[in-house]
Amino acid sequence: MDVIRWTWITHAAIWGSILATCICVIIIDALPFLFGYWAIFHIGKTAAFWLCLLIIVVAALIPRFVVKVIHQYYSPCDIQVAREAEKVGNFRELERMEIEMNPISEPQRR
Repeated sequence: MDVIRWTWITHAAIWGSILATCICVIIIDALPFLFGYWAIFHIGKTAAFWLCLLIIVVAALIPRFVVKVIHQYYSPCDIQVAREAEKVGNFRELERMEIEMNPISEPQRR
């Protein structure tokens, strides 16, 4: 759910899947031999349907965002720490920290 770069491909995939789902629901509900024939057309006219749809989407996303906020608060990655320090302008804490460096080995010669 974390999109790093929003490109036209990302937009096409997200909006295309939403559009495809809506089209499939309309087509399936338009088939007279299936249960719930024409139901989406009747229920789509009511405000309760759209309110419930909004509540369901928000209720489905809340746990994801709560877990993300708790995870970022209790165990932030290095990039988040640097962003926070840059935003606050307190670089003294970062100066006292020791930075581990990976040892650089000489490349193998052929």
